[in-house]
Amino acid sequence: MEVDGRRGIVFERVEGPTLLNRIAAQPWRLAWAARRLAELQAQMHAVSAPDFPSQREELVRKIRNLPDEAATVKERALAALAQLPDGDSLCHGDFHPDNVVLTARGPIVIDWAATVRGHPLADAARTSLLLQVGAVPPGTPGRWLIEAGRALFHRLYLRRYLQLRRAARTQLEVWRLPIAAARLEEGIPEERAWLLALVRERLRR
Repeated sequence: MEVDGRRGIVFERVEGPTLLNRIAAQPWRLAWAARRLAELQAQMHAVSAPDFPSQREELVRKIRNLPDEAATVKERALAALAQLPDGDSLCHGDFHPDNVVLTARGPIVIDWAATVRGHPLADAARTSLLLQVGAVPPGTPGRWLIEAGRALFHRLYLRRYLQLRRAARTQLEVWRLPIAAARLEEGIPEERAWLLALVRERLRR
């Protein structure tokens, strides 16, 4: 709509903590939160979205935008992507615990700017990556506990999601190289070293 000569989208205001806030405030509910994240994503992936932009085209664009010195990464990631299946499921593109708001009427997923149609396991691989990427800064109080909790959350989320989708871990793993290469293109300095290590490990396989 237009307001005072400016065009924009009006969003519904939703009240409540995010799933990440809930985990921080009630860490004993970590297992519940991990399973809930997986269940919400599986529900989303059951929806067909034929009119949305292509997930594959978006991944190709990001990988091709990597700097020239990453030519080997680009070539191998694009080759891996070419072997993977298409899909027309509704894929959020940035699904993580801070994009789920726990309202009085139930959880609401926010931040749909990166939404595409594509393969569910690619979207789950992206979520898996987001749950792992970035180290807790040295000197952070309770750092070892935070990292252990994050690793447990990731394991529980992945186990529940694959159970719901009746998919094998190996079916998701094949998406990691193109998904990590595409994430590299986003240029987040704190993630670069970790992502490069992951990409190199995948290239050695």
